[in-house]
Amino acid sequence: MKGGEYTCGSACQALVDRQESPAEQCPMRIRPLMVALFVLIGLSFWVQREPWQASQSSTDPGALVLPEFGSAACLSLQLSDGATQLVIQRESASEAQWFIEGEDLLRASEAHVQGALRALEGLRSRRRFESAGALDQYGFNDLSPRILWRFADGTQGGLQLGASSPTSGSRYVRGEGSKTIQLVAEDQLYPLLRDAIDYRDLSVLPVAPSSFVALTVVGPDELVLEFERNANGQMITKTQQSGSVESERSAPVETQAAAKLEDLLAQLVSMRGTRLGEESEGPLRPERAAWRVTLQRKGGGKAQLLFGGLDPEGGRYVRAVGDALPRGLGNEVLVVAADPVPSLVELAATRELEP
Repeated sequence: MKGGEYTCGSACQALVDRQESPAEQCPMRIRPLMVALFVLIGLSFWVQREPWQASQSSTDPGALVLPEFGSAACLSLQLSDGATQLVIQRESASEAQWFIEGEDLLRASEAHVQGALRALEGLRSRRRFESAGALDQYGFNDLSPRILWRFADGTQGGLQLGASSPTSGSRYVRGEGSKTIQLVAEDQLYPLLRDAIDYRDLSVLPVAPSSFVALTVVGPDELVLEFERNANGQMITKTQQSGSVESERSAPVETQAAAKLEDLLAQLVSMRGTRLGEESEGPLRPERAAWRVTLQRKGGGKAQLLFGGLDPEGGRYVRAVGDALPRGLGNEVLVVAADPVPSLVELAATRELEP
């Protein structure tokens, strides 16, 4: 700069002019921002656009999807996903116990079956519309999950599940054979989408403790503990070491021993598997059991519980066998989280309390 003039020529002067006239430059700066804003709005509209907007639709929030469904009259549920099929049934509407069909009838988890029935009965629609095009655009095809049911009067029905909506947390559903499509919240469908194993009743011995009249515990080191109820309902113990020359004796169980025995019975009948034993873990046979508990029921019949070792997560392998088991219990090896073996050890310690 020399004498108030720029020596760098017109380029420097133009730079100064731009710095001295910001108001004149605002439109040039704002224009790209406005273009970007319009692009974002357009993209947002495109992402949120649903296929149902191309069809005739009506909003009917809270309407029941299956107003004709009644869980009390349902006798059979069939759940399939194109690759697997699960059939759960009961003999009559007054029968509380459900069974899973297969080579053998297996007891179903009443809680999970009732959860599925309540889900169907209370399923509510966020939106419904008539399909204007092919159903596969909503995810309906031969491999789509289906739920079929049969009522006591012989009537049948079904529900097919389609694709999930990418933005609304909903899923397309339709009645079997219907072109009316409805959107329902996905969390309403969770009770219907359990794995097949979750519908199994993995109870080990679901029998009332009072139904047992005798109990024998066989443990390590040839330990044998025998208990039985007398005519007054008192527990009588007959405990010995196998091969002992001591005479067998019967006497009322000491107070501490009786309490431990009742706790043990309650624990045994409340055991429930967290999973099935793997094939690689092998069958649990009596000769491989660390502990064996034999229970005799009133009127005859025995159930034997075989306890193996611990799985890597600390669960106990157990298997129930015998002719006194409730109908539909499988004889697979189960893994139970509530390990009863410590209670067996405590019960064995009561030998020292006998007179």
